[in-house]
Amino acid sequence: FSSNPILYGGEGDAPLRRGDLIRTDYVSYLDGYPANLSRLAVLGRPTDRQQEMYRALHEIHTATISTCLRVGVPARQVYQFVADRFAHRGHHMIAALVGHGLGVWFHQEEPVLGPHEPAPLLAGMVICLEPALDHWHLQDEILITDGEPRLLSTHFDTHELFQIV
Repeated sequence: FSSNPILYGGEGDAPLRRGDLIRTDYVSYLDGYPANLSRLAVLGRPTDRQQEMYRALHEIHTATISTCLRVGVPARQVYQFVADRFAHRGHHMIAALVGHGLGVWFHQEEPVLGPHEPAPLLAGMVICLEPALDHWHLQDEILITDGEPRLLSTHFDTHELFQIV
């Protein structure tokens, strides 16, 4: 699904073609605090398989937010939830993490949502959730509260795969 063989490999000189997936992964800062987001788009109309893969990714992403991003949930439990959901759909997840904390640093904040991290989620944490399956990647910022988690990155609708037509 990608002409770039290296995940996070940066730009290259491969020409874009209709049907190619385009993934953005970026960091921006406001008042010294980062946002780390990733979005997917397809050049032209998506194939049925692309729609299916994106739907699966989005469903797992939103289920993780609504089910796991709660005060007291250990970081490794969030990772396992995502891995189990991918496995249930027949995909083997190889990612070392499914998210991380955000603070003054965009990728070095605790906790890392990885398979061995026992740290619990705490109210007031901002979590960058980023389940990924190869080049399929969706990344949002979520505030952990004493109640429902709060999606902070709301200015781009992710319910459907974005089409560049």
